[in-house]
Amino acid sequence: MDIKHFTQKLFSRAKELGAEQAQATYSSSENFETNVFKGEVLEYSVSDDATLTLRVLIEGRIGSCSTEVFDDEAVDFVASSAVANARLIASDDVELMYDGSGSYSSVDSKSPVIDDYTEADKIAMAKYLERKALESDERIEQVEGSAVFSSKNTRSIENTLGLSVSHSSSSIGGYIAPVAKDGDEASSGIDIFILDGSGYKKCDEAVSNACKQALDYLKAGSVASGSYKCILRNDAAQSLLGCFAGIFSAENAQKGLSLLAGKENTVIASDKVTIIDDPLMEGKHSSCPFDSEGVPTYTKEIISSGTLNTLLHNLKTALKQGMKTTGNAAGKGVSAFNLFFKPGEKTLDELCEEMGDGIMICEMQGMHAGANAISGDFSLSAKGYLVENGKVTKPVRQITVASNFYTVLKSIITVGSDLEFRRGGGVGAPSLYIGEISVAGK
Repeated sequence: MDIKHFTQKLFSRAKELGAEQAQATYSSSENFETNVFKGEVLEYSVSDDATLTLRVLIEGRIGSCSTEVFDDEAVDFVASSAVANARLIASDDVELMYDGSGSYSSVDSKSPVIDDYTEADKIAMAKYLERKALESDERIEQVEGSAVFSSKNTRSIENTLGLSVSHSSSSIGGYIAPVAKDGDEASSGIDIFILDGSGYKKCDEAVSNACKQALDYLKAGSVASGSYKCILRNDAAQSLLGCFAGIFSAENAQKGLSLLAGKENTVIASDKVTIIDDPLMEGKHSSCPFDSEGVPTYTKEIISSGTLNTLLHNLKTALKQGMKTTGNAAGKGVSAFNLFFKPGEKTLDELCEEMGDGIMICEMQGMHAGANAISGDFSLSAKGYLVENGKVTKPVRQITVASNFYTVLKSIITVGSDLEFRRGGGVGAPSLYIGEISVAGK
């Protein structure tokens, strides 16, 4: 049964069972990934998935049910399950569905080159990454991971109020993770990239970045414990922002899981800080002109020059606070699309010159265990470089950095110009000169 016909049958059956409104979200994806080791294909995965989720509204409560089967037998099961789930909900929160009014922006989220690469081409690229890493330096003894991946996704939302929207996205990229050894010392590096029109140039850049990490940290040692002036390089700043992105969710604030509850229109950060959510960035796999409820999305400054303008809302959280949704529904919750610090004007080298003496943090590990998403506290193992007289000198590892994310926001002195979305995801950052940070070393 085609999806359009299946959806209409679902709506009719849900109405017969007492649903006041109904909405169907259809998602399809084509995914590919290959990983090579010692020149041979270690993993090879191809998947083609399609799922439809029915949501029904009954007396201000929404119940849902999903299916990967689209036949007559599934119609009754999905509709009756969604209706039953709605009637079981005991929450006092009132929920809504969106009627599709308003205007939707146009955004291109498709990779311009994804169709240029066959599966054989992707395997060849993964082998190329590994080979280039091993050839780059005799101390690169092996590669833990050399992979290329791609995905194509389509999401369509339709409901009984007249909403009907659809959007497609695609992405292709890879990663390389070399291991360097010198005597008893070993160190690893990694770089993840998204392919653009530059082709294999991206692969060469990724190999160069990852191998430099691995080789630099072979010679790295610790530093004396103390308080250091600190720059968070863009990759470390990105990781930290991603870890604490949930504090900007109105749902978390309403549940007591964010300290930003009730802080709208107050200063919560340095006046150098502007944080943006932009669902309409061209060429980003995470961009979309509507959220998971079908509400039009738009670019917004969550923080403007240190002042919190808004938290991120879906229909339910917005109704609870008597305001409009920000178009940030994500599944059953709330999330940003493309979250990032607005870049400044100084290069990383200029930030180092401004700082003089201190430490540059390039990588932080253990976010799952060493960061408290509610309080903002973090204590994380880290790697980076000493900066002396404004110049990067010695690599540093075997240290732990500790602070609080809210404190970091307030202490940012200068925001760099080197905005990157290094992992290919929806969180980005430039380098940040954040004043001082506590370092535990030797």
